Amino acid sequence: MRCFQSIQCISLGSEKSGEYLGIGRHPRDKSLQIVAANESTNSQQIYFATDKRGTRTAKLNAEAGT
Repeated sequence: MRCFQSIQCISLGSEKSGEYLGIGRHPRDKSLQIVAANESTNSQQIYFATDKRGTRTAKLNAEAGT
């Protein structure tokens, strides 16, 4: 994502388990954010800020799962 500025997001998920993981650029400041949803999050999409290495640094918000 750092090397290819034109890519807005990458994600993958499992239809069977409902797990979801993605990384995307915030529309305003272009910072990278990780989003994750799985059984442990009760299928809520949890958004995390990242540092320069792509490591989760802070929980930003949560959205109800579908």
